[in-house]
Amino acid sequence: MLKIIIIAAFLISAVNSGYSKNFNIINTGSDSLKIEKQNSPVPDKFDIYSPRVPLTPQKYILFDVPENSDVSIKMYDYDNKFISELINKNFEAGTYYIDMYNIAKLKSLPSGVYFLEMKSGNFSKQKKIIYVK
Repeated sequence: MLKIIIIAAFLISAVNSGYSKNFNIINTGSDSLKIEKQNSPVPDKFDIYSPRVPLTPQKYILFDVPENSDVSIKMYDYDNKFISELINKNFEAGTYYIDMYNIAKLKSLPSGVYFLEMKSGNFSKQKKIIYVK
C-alpha cells in the first residue's frame, strides 16, 4: 500500500514538474502515444504499475526499465484477445509513464477488465486493469 502511495505522489509531482524527458511515439493509425522519462534513480528491476483506481483515458501507466533494453507493452481483453501494442521500442534505463489520452483504440473500448502485458528479454508480467470511460 505504501509503495502505491509513493508511486502516486511521484506521478503527481512528476507531472507537475519540468523534470521529465518527453518522447512522442507514433503508433498505428491515428494513435499518438506520449511517453515521459522521469528524473529518478535507475530502478532495480523491470516492473509495470497499473493505477489502483479505474483507468480512464486521462490516467497514466508507469513502468520501470533497469537497463537499456527493448520493451513491449500490449493490451488484451478479458478473453485474452489482443487489442493493441502500446509500445515496442528500445528504452534507456529509467522510469517512464505513458499518457493514455491520445490512444484512439482505448477511447473506443467499452468499460471493463483488461490486461497489460510488459515483456523485455526474459521478463514478462501481466497487470489487470479496470477501464472506465
